[in-house]
Amino acid sequence: MRAGLTLAAAVLLLVASCAAPGGGGAGKNLIVNGGAEGAKGSPDAGVVPVPGWQVTGTFTAVQYDTPDSDYMKKIDPGPTDRGANYFSGGPDSETSSGTQEIDVSRSAGAIDKGSVSFQLAGRLGGWDGQGDHATLTISFLDSGETTLGQVKIGPVGNQDRKGATGLLFRQATGRVPKKTRKIEVVLLLTRTDGVYNDGYADNLSLRLSGT
Repeated sequence: MRAGLTLAAAVLLLVASCAAPGGGGAGKNLIVNGGAEGAKGSPDAGVVPVPGWQVTGTFTAVQYDTPDSDYMKKIDPGPTDRGANYFSGGPDSETSSGTQEIDVSRSAGAIDKGSVSFQLAGRLGGWDGQGDHATLTISFLDSGETTLGQVKIGPVGNQDRKGATGLLFRQATGRVPKKTRKIEVVLLLTRTDGVYNDGYADNLSLRLSGT
């Protein structure tokens, strides 16, 4: 079990989550398959393997423009550079998740000097007027798996979307805590209405600068 957050970590969470758009890292995206394009998405909103992610529930990738009109279309609000697929919570599950653990120990020297910044970003949303939603959280871990801080973007609720199906851009920026050796990424998709988990996400990224 992860150790509890310190006061400093709680402050990091607050500051980073409120960061304004812009800024952040210019490095490569550290999230594997952050656009759900690692394999063919489901054509009928069913469950398919999602490469790069350790999953729970019915976490899946769904094709835009499925024959069923109840799911995301390419004309719905979202990234202009979207691919063929997006992440979805899938059928039946109240919560579904995808997790990755990223090793950043090669940048230990720069991290421990306090000179490494991060940019966490993604498109998050849901379906129609339902409250189903997505959150993207990163946890900074030291070599002993103790949590040094957490940052979360989302959720994007139906009021944010004005009752329309779509994905809205969210991001957070800040400093990587000293002694960080791993970064855990969790995409959590939550169902509040209906029988299908319509927590949606696409174009997820985590970039570091100053490494």
